[in-house]
Amino acid sequence: LLFSRKGWKTETALSGERALARLAAGGIDVVICDLSMPGMSGLEVLRRVRAMNDQLPFIMMTGVGTIESAVEAVQLGAYSYLTKPVNNAELASLVQRAAEHARLHSQLQDSPRESNSQVSMIYNSPSMKQVLKTIGKVASTSVPILITGETGTGKSRLAEYIHRASALRDKPFLTIDCAALPESLLESELFGHVKGAFTGAISDRNGYFAEANGGTIFLDEVGELPLSTQARLLRVLESGEYIKVGSSKVQKTDVRIVAATNVDFTEAIANGRFREDLYYRLNTVPIKVPALRERPDDIPLLFRKFAADFAEKYRMPAIQLMDDAKQLLVSYTWPGNIRQLKNITEQISIIETNREITAEILRGYLPAQPVSKYPALLGGVKAQ
Repeated sequence: LLFSRKGWKTETALSGERALARLAAGGIDVVICDLSMPGMSGLEVLRRVRAMNDQLPFIMMTGVGTIESAVEAVQLGAYSYLTKPVNNAELASLVQRAAEHARLHSQLQDSPRESNSQVSMIYNSPSMKQVLKTIGKVASTSVPILITGETGTGKSRLAEYIHRASALRDKPFLTIDCAALPESLLESELFGHVKGAFTGAISDRNGYFAEANGGTIFLDEVGELPLSTQARLLRVLESGEYIKVGSSKVQKTDVRIVAATNVDFTEAIANGRFREDLYYRLNTVPIKVPALRERPDDIPLLFRKFAADFAEKYRMPAIQLMDDAKQLLVSYTWPGNIRQLKNITEQISIIETNREITAEILRGYLPAQPVSKYPALLGGVKAQ
């Protein structure tokens, strides 16, 4: 009845086996499946559907207390999941978004575009290959993704890569640094405000959830969100609803949330600084970005890319590493990660007249530190 009122045609199957038989015939735009069923489980149905069609939107419904299985469903390729009891309006909205998502993906497949060099990823290490493999599985879903890792590991770049790898690539991608703004301004930026909501609010203003509708919002340093803002964000994640600052009117939005942090959530939750329910919502798909010292195979590749970029920027020949400098570069532990590597590459590119960089030259740009802390990665080589 819910779907028929919207003019949608529905079909039902009393078992997973019957559902698979019907899906094999084609003509279905969205699948809604229960997680727990007699006989074949919802997860098994999902696995077999993915074997037949890896792009068909699949919405899983799950009972309270089975969130781990719902997360597994997302990792297997489910578009999204809902916990019971299901809100009819939320279900209808989700089905509509899923169908639109599938339509956009089909259009993108039919009209291939050039790759965006601004969000290309440079890697050869097994750890980054695993990260990109995970992204490949979940980029086309609508579920939140939480990126963790040390400062300077490239979390913001990875967030944009996720957006560009999805069917939302032509929609807005907006970034907000949750640690950089005071609470009152942060809520106005996210949710917007109405005229007179606070001193200086001389007119109505849309926030990120309005401006990015249909696209992606990247919440950088999400672990620094104030508790009151956390409560409002949780509402958006659960219902797609928000209220502008100073208003009582409920607004609707359809955005994908990608968040990043270097905060230890276990400690933050224990200390009451971060809501546990929001953490589980954001952490539907966790992605941990390895530190640069954990991906030594990538260090020379990144250096070469930065050197080429700065050579073009400053209109000079690119610097090149001699063999001893390469060994030192890889053995260094890079506490500032990729950000530090990029900064040092720029310094050397500007300052050094000799474009062939030896270990002696490189050593002058590397802050002293106890690299022996990582013997397994360094193979016994120490920076002097």
